[in-house]
Amino acid sequence: MGESSWREKLVRPTMSGPVFLLLSLIGCGESSTLEIRPRASLADSAGLAGIRLEVEGRTLTAQDFRPDEAGLTEAKVNAPNEGDLVILVQLRQSGRIAVEAVVSWEMAKDWEWGMDIFRSVRDPLEGCIGCFGRTGFVLPQWAATAQGEALWFAWGGKPKGSDFVY
Repeated sequence: MGESSWREKLVRPTMSGPVFLLLSLIGCGESSTLEIRPRASLADSAGLAGIRLEVEGRTLTAQDFRPDEAGLTEAKVNAPNEGDLVILVQLRQSGRIAVEAVVSWEMAKDWEWGMDIFRSVRDPLEGCIGCFGRTGFVLPQWAATAQGEALWFAWGGKPKGSDFVY
């Protein structure tokens, strides 16, 4: 998996508008965080059992996700305060690579970010209030459980200490 192949697949959704600008100005601390939440089985090969993420020098696999206080599975990592967060994604299923891609978005200083990962035939923004962005990668027919199923990433965030809900 060469670096140039990742760059060719780079998806760069961006945030814009007054809400992002306002919330960016509120953040004033020193570090941002990213909470990654898989929304499919981490044990099922037709779920996210074969997920691998590389984010900020850390590699995460299905074994790295743990239940939080509410029983939802998550992993937390540090995120940059500026520039783009770049996440290298690989999903293996039945010993083969089903998806290999890059997810990226612009960071804001001292923010708490959340990113959900799931498999679906529906666009996640149809039912997401507070999501800033999303991107999906269609699964090959041999890996999909339904026609048109994709591996989706949806994210949102807020300045640390803010009551804003995403």
